[in-house]
Amino acid sequence: EINVLPKLYFRTGFSLLSISSKVDIFGYAESIAHKEFHATFYQIPVVLRYQCKKELYPYILIGTDIGYLTKAQYKVYEPIEFGNWSYELDQELPRINISAVIGIGKSFKIYNNFSLLWEIKYILGLTNYKFERGLMYLGKWKNNILQLRFGILL
Repeated sequence: EINVLPKLYFRTGFSLLSISSKVDIFGYAESIAHKEFHATFYQIPVVLRYQCKKELYPYILIGTDIGYLTKAQYKVYEPIEFGNWSYELDQELPRINISAVIGIGKSFKIYNNFSLLWEIKYILGLTNYKFERGLMYLGKWKNNILQLRFGILL
């Protein structure tokens, strides 16, 4: 964190985001199929942290999050008719994911240089994703994330 103005701090970092979704399809002849989507992003948040006037109050986070798609895969498991297969979507989807970030948090000093931290962030996806190709249908979506963080600051 970098102190920009009194009570205003600039924060950035680096993280790995892995998302998955699964849809079960109940069909004929007691066949139970399901589709899965897996994607991996490298994320770089750029966030401002504003400490409210009184130290007892939580701080406020606002900023953006920039992600880079490194891997995306679509899998189908259908035991009777089609069998199991997968398709790489890396080249089919936008590589850059832009999101808005809002949140609150608080740190409590517990001993000398040790503090207890909690944060709640909502990362609202702004990038539209869409994939439709014959039987391979994922529809439209955005990456929306609710992130809870707890820890100890040294």
